[in-house]
Amino acid sequence: MGEGMFAFPIFFCSLFCLLLATADAAYERSLFPHPPLDILPRLTTNPATLGDIEHPCGGIGHERPFGLAALSGHQLLLATPLPARLVIGFGAARRGPVRHREYAIWTGLGRRLFSRLSLGVAAQGLTWSGPAGRGAIALAVSSGWHIELPGSWSLAGMIRPAVGSVPSRAFLSLTRHDTTGAIAGDLSSRSGRPLMPTLSMTARIQRRLSLAGEVHSLAQSFGAGATLRQPPLIIHIHATTHPELGLSPSGSVGRTCW
Repeated sequence: MGEGMFAFPIFFCSLFCLLLATADAAYERSLFPHPPLDILPRLTTNPATLGDIEHPCGGIGHERPFGLAALSGHQLLLATPLPARLVIGFGAARRGPVRHREYAIWTGLGRRLFSRLSLGVAAQGLTWSGPAGRGAIALAVSSGWHIELPGSWSLAGMIRPAVGSVPSRAFLSLTRHDTTGAIAGDLSSRSGRPLMPTLSMTARIQRRLSLAGEVHSLAQSFGAGATLRQPPLIIHIHATTHPELGLSPSGSVGRTCW
């Protein structure tokens, strides 16, 4: 498919597609939204993405689920290359009111083994606090992979087994990207819930500006966002919607990863 044929449908859908917002605990949400062109937001979804990072980067973010200040949260994510072509990442998130505040920490290690293959592993620590005290820390480990395919396609996946109160989770994504943008089809599963299909799209409107959108679960929930790059800085704003619970705005600012 040529770039001209690919540009218009991505641009059109990016304006009208939207993203899912859920009321899951902090560790069940990515630390940032993750449109397919942005490396940093995808790290907590698939640690193999660390293999694509070229220099130290990171960011801070804020979210307000369903517009409720009591549920607002803050996120921090950092990543840096190491010797032997390794890349390490760290993240932390806090969300919720004082009476039930959720905390999550994340660390991952990734490496590009070959020109087309990256692997990664990650661990998440999860806990909460409230008037009754602090909950026990639950630890979950995940592994991921990313393969570059011919024709600007890529295939990525992640698996996280169930550990204690942390449910199992799996993620599979097929992405195509070119100079005009990217389009990705995802399947995610979590123990106790049905498979969730997702279609996400990003269009580069200018060299520094891109628009993104996603539709989840066969058009049951939607959202959209925009990313502005002024190297080395990057700013991302996002608005998600739920048919019953309403709008969830979020945003982040940080340093680009490449």
